[in-house]
Formats: sequence, structure tokens, C-alpha cells
Amino acid sequence: FRKSSLRMIMPDFSEELFRSSLREYVSFESASVPAGKDQALYLRPFLFASDDRIKLGSYEKFSFYIISS
Repeated sequence: FRKSSLRMIMPDFSEELFRSSLREYVSFESASVPAGKDQALYLRPFLFASDDRIKLGSYEKFSFYIISS
């Protein structure tokens, strides 16, 4: 995740911030976390530019989300 965001000129996340975000998300969604054998929770973090307009070059605002299934 960090390598991809840096390659696309996006903000760098510290590993601790990234991990704490995942832990908080899983805690919030604890009722949805499968507990059975051979079950898994697929987590997908994503980061995207969220400036008010589309432009070429670097952006100033970004949004970070985590989705799961």
C-alpha cells in the first residue's frame, strides 16, 4: 500500500497509522468478522485524490477508506 501510494505521488502512511486504522475498522465491524474455520474477512484499503476538480499533476486532498467483504 505504501509503495503504491508513493509511486502515485500520494501521501505516505506510517505503518503504525495504517495498522491502527485496520484494527479500528475490524473492531467497529466486529459483528461481521467470521469466526469459523476456513472463513476470512477480506479487507481492502484504498486511497484516492479528492480535490474539487480533475487536473494533471499532484493533488492536495486525499481520502482513505477501508472496505471489507
